[in-house]
Amino acid sequence: MGESFSAQEAAMTNATAGNSRYIALTTYRRDGRSVTAPVWAVQLEGQLYVVTSKSTGKTRRVRATGRVRFAPCNAKRPPHPG
Repeated sequence: MGESFSAQEAAMTNATAGNSRYIALTTYRRDGRSVTAPVWAVQLEGQLYVVTSKSTGKTRRVRATGRVRFAPCNAKRPPHPG
C-alpha cells in the first residue's frame, strides 16, 4: 500500500501469464474475524503487488489492522481459511 503509483503501474505493465496469478488474500476485521477473497497479484523485483480498488473492504481492513495472510488459489474459489 505504501508503494508509489508508478511502481504499481510498472508491475501491472510488466505482468505476464508467468508472473501473475490469483491469490487468496485474508484480511482481518477489527474484531479479529477473517475475510478471505481471491485477488489478482503480480510479483515484480521481489515485491508482491495486489490489484484492488482503494474503496474495497479489504483495503479498509488492511489499513485498519495491518494484518494480512495469503495463499495460492484460483479466481473462483479461495481455500477455506483455517
